[in-house]
Amino acid sequence: MTTTTATDLRRRVLAALDRNPAAWERCWPYTDAYGEPGYLPPQGYDWSGFRDSSDDAIRAMAEELGVAAKAHTAPVAMADAVADATADAFSWDTYGEQAWRACCRMLARRGYNAREIEAIMRSKWTRWAGDHANKSARVNSADLARFMDECYADPTRRAAEVRELVLGTFGYDEAQS
Repeated sequence: MTTTTATDLRRRVLAALDRNPAAWERCWPYTDAYGEPGYLPPQGYDWSGFRDSSDDAIRAMAEELGVAAKAHTAPVAMADAVADATADAFSWDTYGEQAWRACCRMLARRGYNAREIEAIMRSKWTRWAGDHANKSARVNSADLARFMDECYADPTRRAAEVRELVLGTFGYDEAQS
């Protein structure tokens, strides 16, 4: 099964428009940021009309521009959804969007489910991974993986710690339900 995230498609469409302002006129009829598709405000075409349009409008613009949706496998799409949902977590700024998403994908590849990934990403592990990396550059998924592998080398202990993170984050452990 493959899916694509609306966020990814929006990013691709806005990048295509940014590279080709001549495409604005072709795509403007699909905008609905002003509550009416194609409404042209007094100031004329403006970037917020594209940026703030609905997902349906973005899909129509993508079709007009020939922007293909990037297909993802289900685990990657799940990891990306968790990355979007945890963008308000404490350590997000330390990682930045690209590294944060890479961390979620790395955890998905390791077999963690969405609740476990969210619990890990909201935990102090993300900060400790940065401390453990001991570098001034942005922390990345390799740093989080290294931290987990070195500090929780025993898989049984790591699994127990992740269950505790899930319990602390959500108030229950799905395995106990």
